[in-house]
Amino acid sequence: MKAGSPTSGMVKTTPFIEAVTFFNSPGGNQPQKMKRSGSFIEKPLSERAISTIKHFLEHAPNQNASVWQQALGGAAGRIAPDQTAFYYRDAIIAQEYLTNWTSPGEKRQNVRWIEGLRTSLSRETMGDYVNWPDIEIRNWPRTYYGENVERLRRVKTKYDPENVFRFEQSIPPLRRSLFF
Repeated sequence: MKAGSPTSGMVKTTPFIEAVTFFNSPGGNQPQKMKRSGSFIEKPLSERAISTIKHFLEHAPNQNASVWQQALGGAAGRIAPDQTAFYYRDAIIAQEYLTNWTSPGEKRQNVRWIEGLRTSLSRETMGDYVNWPDIEIRNWPRTYYGENVERLRRVKTKYDPENVFRFEQSIPPLRRSLFF
């Protein structure tokens, strides 16, 4: 696959549910075979990082593998990181790594592509967005929430001490182990 200019671009106001469908439609009622991860960027990428992204896109496991960059800044950066659950207030870009496949035999290659890309860019990136859960991330609480983890665990303990509202990488109450 050759690297080049984006194949399309779109900027428009759209209803929330249409945006959700556009960015994450699994197609019917069948679960999508996909891998998603990401990171945040605090300063413009170096030539090395840009070359790394280009290399990975040129060697992507399929034509749907992609890197999305979503601009941050503005009002979000005027709020201190400890004022909400979202920690990465100084980031200028939320960078998403995404791939999907159709055959179960393609999973390993696609997952390795995402993990290799994420690891290769780790010197110039930080964290990950909690809405892009990645079970490969070992220290996911700090990766998603930065220094907000303990405060969020106290909130979780107060409002959901029995951990009723949970998923594999949700914040556990204080009485439970951070890694369960």
